[in-house]
Amino acid sequence: MTRSHGARSALLTAALAATLVALSAARPAAAAPPIVAGDPSRPSAITITEGSTYVLSGSGSPYRVVCVVFVNHGAHTATKVGLNLAVVDATGTVLGVDLIYPRGKFFVDGRSAYSGGGSAIEAPNGNCHPFNATRDQHGSTFFYKMGRDAPPTQVAAILVSAREIVYDDGTAWRTDLVPMTGDHVTLPAAPPFVVAVPAGPPRVTPSAVAGSPIDVTDAYNYEYASQEYAGRIPYIARSRSTCANFTNRDARVAKHVRIDLALVDRKGAIAGIEEMHPRGTFSSGATNDNTSGDCITVRGRWDADSFLYGPDATPIGRILAIPVLAEFADGTSWQNPNPPKIGDAVTGP
Repeated sequence: MTRSHGARSALLTAALAATLVALSAARPAAAAPPIVAGDPSRPSAITITEGSTYVLSGSGSPYRVVCVVFVNHGAHTATKVGLNLAVVDATGTVLGVDLIYPRGKFFVDGRSAYSGGGSAIEAPNGNCHPFNATRDQHGSTFFYKMGRDAPPTQVAAILVSAREIVYDDGTAWRTDLVPMTGDHVTLPAAPPFVVAVPAGPPRVTPSAVAGSPIDVTDAYNYEYASQEYAGRIPYIARSRSTCANFTNRDARVAKHVRIDLALVDRKGAIAGIEEMHPRGTFSSGATNDNTSGDCITVRGRWDADSFLYGPDATPIGRILAIPVLAEFADGTSWQNPNPPKIGDAVTGP
């Protein structure tokens, strides 16, 4: 190789590296909720089986809410369970620890589902816990502050372990060996994508489409709660929505975007499709990631542990946010060549 050819190759390599850095900076990683998992280093008769998150607006403040489902493998029914929630960043550092006490009776080998109790607005279920949001933007990503003047840090995982178990025969188990702020722990692995979600509220996932100019970067459940009055009698009004954030990755200005929410039943088939039509004009690189994203209320009924869709009350396990259409200001458009259809079997995110 001649010196000039080697120098040219080095310049090309440097230019390629700079281009890749610029592209990665222009294309940030998609938002993601923290992994909610049991702490394997602190075993007990309580096994954490599921975790979910959602965004809540109540009492005028935004919250990030984490919910935990567990099974009591003790010899007796548990009448009191204390759970530690260790908030962990991407380095494995424990940012803080919160304690919750789900309310109810937890039978031997029975799934806890979502127990009663908690604050009427912030978290009506005893095993759901709100964290104060550190910014007004809505999204699945959690941030946590270790102190008043500390910068907000993204939460990678929430490790759950039992602190106390009281049984109906009067016996009890307690421990002080729980994570402490500043400890370093091993981060749990992200759970694999599962098409058929057997129980719990639907998991909301952005879906990538090859060649799409619209990149859905985040999707999540959102709940609004407020105190209303029937005459002089107060009550809590609640409404649930599904939201999606996206970015226009095309050089053209988008004047109309359509995102479909594919509602997947417990067996992994699409039971319904709801359309989202975000408002606004989106130039290249523009996003709708603002204070509320774009949200729609999906037809159906929420109970404490699931979402039942449509007139047939079909239990939904997963919701996929899929880009379907983009119309541009220059008169051109893009359409998803394989848009979701009712009855399709879902094979991946």
